Amino acid sequence: MIIMSKFSKISAVLVFIMSMIVFAGCNSGQKQNNESNEQESEISGELVEKQNELKGLANEEFSNINEKVRQLNSRIEDEGAELSEHQEELLDEIQEMRVDANNRLSKIENVSEEEWDEFRANFEEDIESIQAKLDEVLDDF
Repeated sequence: MIIMSKFSKISAVLVFIMSMIVFAGCNSGQKQNNESNEQESEISGELVEKQNELKGLANEEFSNINEKVRQLNSRIEDEGAELSEHQEELLDEIQEMRVDANNRLSKIENVSEEEWDEFRANFEEDIESIQAKLDEVLDDF
């Protein structure tokens, strides 16, 4: 009987210790998840900020492009001149690039942190290329 009493006390203590270990393990997992979630929120917050900056830049650049197109249209009307075949080809390329840039900009939220630098660099290069081609058309006019 004494042996059974000691055995049940030892069993109770072991069950208690095991319960404490299980609860401690659960809490540490939650802490790691919370820390991981905080880091992900911080990263995604930075990415959203970068995306918004690029959207603002894109709006400015598209506004500049639109202004140059208006200038070109005005010059065509004022001078009554026609575009050369080369100028028309450049304008077609510009239009395709603008549509592509707009499409990519509308999907900016789908760009991951890993893809961001490449996406931004390519987007900025395309905008500069559009500007350069449009300047070429205006200069040749």
